[in-house]
Amino acid sequence: MYFAHNAQAHRLGSDPQYPPRLVGVAVDLADHGGHVEAAVGVEEGLLRTQEGDQVGLDHLAVDVLVELEQPHFQSRIDDPMRRWKLSGIDLEARTRWEDFSRAKDEMFVHTDIPEAPWHVVESDDKRSARINMIAHLLSTIPYQAVRPPALKLPPRPPTRGYVRIPRDMQAYVPDHAAELVAGDRD
Repeated sequence: MYFAHNAQAHRLGSDPQYPPRLVGVAVDLADHGGHVEAAVGVEEGLLRTQEGDQVGLDHLAVDVLVELEQPHFQSRIDDPMRRWKLSGIDLEARTRWEDFSRAKDEMFVHTDIPEAPWHVVESDDKRSARINMIAHLLSTIPYQAVRPPALKLPPRPPTRGYVRIPRDMQAYVPDHAAELVAGDRD
């Protein structure tokens, strides 16, 4: 994943499809060098700015222990509510792990520069990985943390006679989740 930011505008943008395309194409090409050169050219173009602009490029690679990959993917296959998260590139990555890993390592060697460093995000714990990634990105741009105020859930006031309308009088979204779960039991 790469992130580019313009410090003047304080904006942050991302293209989550960048690494799979970059690594996937590098693996599929017989000449890895040509692809890596193209990636370096794209990044140099992103870093070139008009005088006065401040643009930064940060590479992020999400890493998971190979021992956790099998149960992670299997849980997505087994759970109809999470199956949508499993993509074709995930399944191909299982069969071409060494090829993809070599291509990633080569890409790192050629594109990890002081102006655009690679940072690896340990993602064995997905929630922690998301927080760590967000915190890292915020540390790279002009940002000042805002402490949220303490919150307290207020009590619900006594009823004033409101009666909710019958459910059959409203149009509800069909319960596709229940169909998925029921279909998985068949």
